[in-house]
Amino acid sequence: MDWILARWDELEALVELPHWGAVGFGVVFGLFWTRLGPPLKLYLPWAAIALIAGAALSPVVETWVQPELHSASQDLLTQIAGEEPFDGNSLLTGAYSAVVGEAAQAAVLLFGILLIIAASGSRRDKAATVTVGILTALGYALFESAGLLTPALDGGLSTRLALPLVRELFVVGAHIGAGMILARAWIDGRFIRYFVIATLLQAAVSYEAVLQGSGWPVTWSVAYLSAVATLAFFWGSSIATGRS
Repeated sequence: MDWILARWDELEALVELPHWGAVGFGVVFGLFWTRLGPPLKLYLPWAAIALIAGAALSPVVETWVQPELHSASQDLLTQIAGEEPFDGNSLLTGAYSAVVGEAAQAAVLLFGILLIIAASGSRRDKAATVTVGILTALGYALFESAGLLTPALDGGLSTRLALPLVRELFVVGAHIGAGMILARAWIDGRFIRYFVIATLLQAAVSYEAVLQGSGWPVTWSVAYLSAVATLAFFWGSSIATGRS
């Protein structure tokens, strides 16, 4: 019961009303990336369902799935190695945490995408499948982005917002790229392959925080983030639009 109450308190903190500017910037970021990707079937009712489902999955993953999976895997590594994994190496520990956290996110998103595809009745429609992947990932990204940008925007607009906005612009693109890759898993039946690709790309994006924490200049870490996120988006777009 204590665990449930603690997780519920964390969930309530995440679902507080975001700053209107954070929502607006997120929408602009989403429109930017979706214009660069494959065409979407936005006129179908399950398109809105996919967007809402993605937003609903974000706090669940952040509050429950990622912390529990990270704790369980950390305990398992400690039992196998007989000591603290990575022996305090921050770069290795950060890489491990990034992979585990993004694997949890990719697994939940894949489940959500497959569930919506199955329920939509468009199982053989490639464009519809890709649309579900993009919008589910976009919903996830918009919720996450609004939560991260709200504290920065509460202080008003200023030049200090430039870096958070640039980060979130590219993170949204990386999420959409991962969504396209995960949706393609349904089309090709290669679930493990595309799950691994999406996980590693997203982990590479989240590793930017580790690099900055290790002493990288902010400009270097943001340049790294933008390059990896752009790669994730266009790789995802290439996979999604490739021939079956």
